[in-house]
Amino acid sequence: MVTNKIIYAGQAGTQKWIKRFGKDLVAVRYKYDNATRKKMITVEIVAEVQDWQKDVRRIPNNKIVKIKVGYDEVDLRQKIKTLGAEWNKAEKVWQLRFDIVRDLGLSERIVDK
Repeated sequence: MVTNKIIYAGQAGTQKWIKRFGKDLVAVRYKYDNATRKKMITVEIVAEVQDWQKDVRRIPNNKIVKIKVGYDEVDLRQKIKTLGAEWNKAEKVWQLRFDIVRDLGLSERIVDK
């Protein structure tokens, strides 16, 4: 079976499926089976939406992560500087190894950019 065409919700050819599945529609795929000479139309829909947080257990210890530290948090800023943190001027974040961030209890301050 070969997927020949994928069209995403809102593109031409999806109106029929949007009427049926509404805002949950993600994409429509046209699949062709050469053996049976059949065309199948499949849809991808959103089945469930949940809040999600980054799983910090999957971050390697030696990975450099970016954390936010407030300007008024002078003691914390000095502490991470002594542990090797570097200031990223462009993104206005501190960069430090993940194992140090975790050990200091600052995992919730990690930012993804």
